[in-house]
Amino acid sequence: MFTEKVEQAKKELSPLMQEIRKYIPQAEYGYHVASGEYPAFYGVRIEFTYNGILSLIHISEPTR
Repeated sequence: MFTEKVEQAKKELSPLMQEIRKYIPQAEYGYHVASGEYPAFYGVRIEFTYNGILSLIHISEPTR
Protein backbone atom coordinates (compact mmCIF):
# COMPACT_ATOMS: atom_id res chain seq x y z
CA MET A 1 0.00 0.00 0.00
CA PHE A 2 2.78 2.44 0.92
CA THR A 3 4.67 1.79 -2.33
CA GLU A 4 1.50 2.26 -4.38
CA LYS A 5 0.96 5.69 -2.83
CA VAL A 6 4.60 6.63 -3.44
CA GLU A 7 4.51 5.57 -7.09
CA GLN A 8 1.24 7.45 -7.68
CA ALA A 9 2.65 10.63 -6.12
CA LYS A 10 5.87 10.34 -8.17
CA LYS A 11 3.80 9.88 -11.33
CA GLU A 12 1.88 13.08 -10.55
CA LEU A 13 5.11 15.02 -9.94
CA SER A 14 6.92 13.61 -12.96
CA PRO A 15 6.26 16.54 -15.38
CA LEU A 16 7.50 19.04 -12.81
CA MET A 17 10.53 16.89 -11.99
CA GLN A 18 11.46 16.71 -15.68
CA GLU A 19 11.41 20.52 -15.91
CA ILE A 20 13.46 20.95 -12.73
CA ARG A 21 16.05 18.41 -13.90
CA LYS A 22 16.66 20.46 -17.05
CA TYR A 23 18.24 23.10 -14.81
CA ILE A 24 19.15 21.11 -11.69
CA PRO A 25 20.06 17.53 -12.71
CA GLN A 26 20.76 16.43 -9.13
CA ALA A 27 17.12 16.92 -8.04
CA GLU A 28 15.66 13.85 -6.31
CA TYR A 29 12.39 12.65 -4.87
CA GLY A 30 12.07 12.71 -1.09
CA TYR A 31 9.42 10.98 0.98
CA HIS A 32 7.52 12.63 3.80
CA VAL A 33 6.61 9.89 6.27
CA ALA A 34 5.51 10.38 9.86
CA SER A 35 6.61 7.56 12.11
CA GLY A 36 5.23 6.59 15.44
CA GLU A 37 2.52 4.34 16.71
CA TYR A 38 0.58 4.83 13.46
CA PRO A 39 3.08 5.49 10.64
CA ALA A 40 1.58 7.48 7.80
CA PHE A 41 2.67 8.49 4.33
CA TYR A 42 2.25 12.24 3.81
CA GLY A 43 3.47 12.62 0.26
CA VAL A 44 6.44 12.99 -2.00
CA ARG A 45 8.52 16.11 -2.40
CA ILE A 46 11.26 17.18 -4.76
CA GLU A 47 14.60 17.97 -3.08
CA PHE A 48 17.81 19.47 -4.38
CA THR A 49 20.89 21.23 -3.11
CA TYR A 50 22.13 24.15 -5.16
CA ASN A 51 25.10 26.28 -4.10
CA GLY A 52 24.99 24.60 -0.68
CA ILE A 53 21.32 25.45 -0.08
CA LEU A 54 18.83 22.60 0.39
CA SER A 55 15.51 23.30 -1.32
CA LEU A 56 12.31 21.33 -0.94
CA ILE A 57 9.26 21.50 -3.18
CA HIS A 58 6.40 19.71 -1.46
CA ILE A 59 3.51 19.36 -3.82
CA SER A 60 1.73 16.04 -3.48
CA GLU A 61 -1.40 15.96 -1.40
CA PRO A 62 -1.44 13.95 1.83
CA THR A 63 -3.04 10.55 1.31
CA ARG A 64 -5.12 8.82 3.89
